[in-house]
Amino acid sequence: MYTIHEGVAQSLLHLADGRRAIVNFAFPGDIIGFPVPGCHTVSSQAITRLTVTGLPIEALEALFRRHPTIQWRFLGKLTDELRLAQRRALALTRYDARQKIVFFLACLDSQSSLHESDGLVRIPTDRIGIADHLGLTIETVCRLLQRLHRNNVITLEGYHRFRITDRAVGFERPPRRRPP
Repeated sequence: MYTIHEGVAQSLLHLADGRRAIVNFAFPGDIIGFPVPGCHTVSSQAITRLTVTGLPIEALEALFRRHPTIQWRFLGKLTDELRLAQRRALALTRYDARQKIVFFLACLDSQSSLHESDGLVRIPTDRIGIADHLGLTIETVCRLLQRLHRNNVITLEGYHRFRITDRAVGFERPPRRRPP
């Protein structure tokens, strides 16, 4: 298991036909690489400079035995992650393309580590990564981002930065994750 201290990683699911699906983005404070004996279903890949701390599962188990309150905090974090995964699954299966883009941008906006000093939010992946994650084509992603920009819902600053200018169109922030 790894705890992210700095940077962003993406979790990839490799499909049987050779394609990949980006199933999640992980940010500072998130844990990646949950070990399941004999099973490897998801890979993680750094998409920005990444600083992590590795923790062998045996050490984690020993820590939980010595400090049960840490185990409860850990379970609370896992519960938060499960809730966010449920919201993400709902968004990816029930939302139309525009709603998916708005949900994705709201998730990025909820990550304080992506906020820059000028109030803009950094997009840590390219348009292909966004499309892979949301199950859309790159053309749809580009078209909808430009439409949101033209309609003054967001301001795009270059290819990797944005600011939400009109939250009335569904930019509710997902619940913040608990610190580790």
